Amino acid sequence: MVSGANEKRWVRVVEGIRASARARWVFYGVLGLTGALDVWVPREHAVFGWEGMWGFSAGYGFISCVLIILVSKGLGHAGLMRREDYYD
Repeated sequence: MVSGANEKRWVRVVEGIRASARARWVFYGVLGLTGALDVWVPREHAVFGWEGMWGFSAGYGFISCVLIILVSKGLGHAGLMRREDYYD
């Protein structure tokens, strides 16, 4: 049998998962919109060939952001973070 407080906790967990899925689709939509709007960006000053590709800026920015997150998490777990009871 589930108590009232425990049931409320599970409702919050499920609502958080739904909100996370909604937020993920919003981010995908913004990324797609950015890629679609890239059609109107002038390309006459592109130095390298891949800079003139459609959606390059959006993809480059997304991959750069993911790499920044992964590198910072790696640095944190490699020695910057301390145990929770470090100061005890």
